[in-house]
Parts: sequence; structure tokens; C-alpha cells
Amino acid sequence: MDSFSMGGAWQAGARFFAARPLHNLILIVGIGVLIPIALQLLFFGLSGGPPGAAPVEAGEGAELSAADAAALIVLGGTFVLQAATYFAAWRLGFGNRESFGGALLFGLLAGLIAAVASALLLFAAGMAAAQAGPPGIVVFVILFTLLPVMLALAIFYTFMAALIGTGVALLLVLAMVLGTSSGDLGLAATMVGGSGFVVVMLLVLAVVLLWLTARLSCTTVVMADRKSYNPFAAMRASWELTWEAQWQVMGYLALVALGCVILLIALAAAVGASAQAMQGGESPTAAGIAGLMVGIAMGLGFSLLAVMLPAGIYRQLAGERAPVEVFA
Repeated sequence: MDSFSMGGAWQAGARFFAARPLHNLILIVGIGVLIPIALQLLFFGLSGGPPGAAPVEAGEGAELSAADAAALIVLGGTFVLQAATYFAAWRLGFGNRESFGGALLFGLLAGLIAAVASALLLFAAGMAAAQAGPPGIVVFVILFTLLPVMLALAIFYTFMAALIGTGVALLLVLAMVLGTSSGDLGLAATMVGGSGFVVVMLLVLAVVLLWLTARLSCTTVVMADRKSYNPFAAMRASWELTWEAQWQVMGYLALVALGCVILLIALAAAVGASAQAMQGGESPTAAGIAGLMVGIAMGLGFSLLAVMLPAGIYRQLAGERAPVEVFA
């Protein structure tokens, strides 16, 4: 393996879409962004609520309404669709002779596996949260709740995991710096419920998430390259691939995520200022359409980075051709 280059990984990821641009456009923009947004619009509308859903009093014995169940199905379906387009795009890029239909079928099955595995890990996290004990063991509750979520993100959602890890770390560090400069040393602790120990633990976990994401960043692309539905073998291959360059890969992911976090903060500020300026002058529908356009743009950018980052890392580590025989 040659030394890892951040610039080389970015260029390799950007070139990943060049071979079959039309198919990638259909996958990422059409199936991965527009169809999920259309499904959510059909069900939720611009206002965000499922049609016919009446407010339900929270309490013991409350049951899931049909509208809520349908909403979960729609959200789950869009989740699988987005994961499927990532796997299909990777398969198209690495399987030079793969047909569009074959890549899409692989993507749907692999995306379903990713969704089921993530749901099981989230269920484990929920069970851990439900077993919350006395305040003295809060550290164990947080650890056992967050670790399954971190694992799901690191395995299947490289860019999202890097974004969350970097965002949390940046937010906590900024809070500590601002708190120190303003004399409010407990500012960061106030943000997480008043505990300085929790601040330190969350900061450590954010760094651990970034490291784990770097080590498992090739899992999904190895599955696509090998046309395999076995995430465990792919995790092992990714672990071996990233062994020598783990800190460079971690730095690369953190740098890209940092740029995206800054961009998101600027975008949020611009959207907030626009909403404030339009208050009272524009109809709710106009505001909803504007929000929709922003959502489509963000979804497209997220999807492109979600595909190109792991692909670029993999091509840098396994070679430009990334042959399957590397893992034989």
C-alpha cells in the first residue's frame, strides 16, 4: 500500500462518478434524493404532519396509530432507498461490467441488510437506555446506549459518522473556549445537563467515533467491490486496509466533516435570517417550498459525499483498480 494522500483520496472519490455519469445521476439524484423527498411530501406534505393524524395524549397504554405506523414505514422505506443507492453506486464504480439493474438489485439487498443491522443496533441502544439505573452509573448508561449507535454509524454511514463526531467535538470545544473567555466555566456542562464529567466523556466518545469510522470506512465499498452481503468479512478487510494509514484517514474524514459543519452553520444562519425577514410577508407554502429547495440541495450534497468519501479512501488504500484479489 502506498502512503495515504488526502488530496489523492478526494480526487479518486471525485473521479468515481466519471465512468458512468448518467447511471450515477439516476441513482443518486433520482432514486436517492428525489424519490424519498417525493414520498415524504406525499405523506407528510410541506407542513410535516401525516394526513389525518390526530394528536394523541401521551401516557400509559398509548398505542401506535395507523398514521404513525404508516409514517414509520415511509421513513424506513426512504432510509433503505438511500442506503441502496449508495451500494448501487459503489457497485457500478467497482464492477466495470455490472449492469445498472444488477447494481440496483445488489444495492437494494445490501441497503436492506444495512437498515436491518442498524435497526438491531438501535434496538440494543434503546434497551440499554431503558435499563437506566441510579445516577452513579450514568457513565455506563451513556456508554451502553451510545456504543451500538456509534458502531452502526461507523460501519454503514461513514460520512454521517464523521459529521456527527466532528460536529459534537467542535461544539463542545467551542463551548469550553467561550465559557473560559467569558468566565462561565460551566457553559459546556450546562449544554449536556450540568455535568463536566459527561462533557469530557462525550468529547472522548466523539474522537473514538471518528477513529472507529476511519478504521471501518471501507466496509461498505468492500461489500460492493466483492458483491458480498457479508458485512463481517468486509469489516475485517477494512480493518486490515486502514491499519497503516488509520490516523491519516481519520484526519481526512475530520477535515472534510469540519468544512461541512462550518458550511451547515453558515447555511443555517442564512436560512434563519431569511425566515426572519420573510416573517409576516410570505405564506407558509412559500416558506415550505424554500425549505424544500434547501433540503434537496443538502440531500444531494450529502449523498455525493456519502458515496465519494469511502470510495476515495478505498481506492487510495487498495490501489486505483481496487481488485477483489487483494482480499483473497
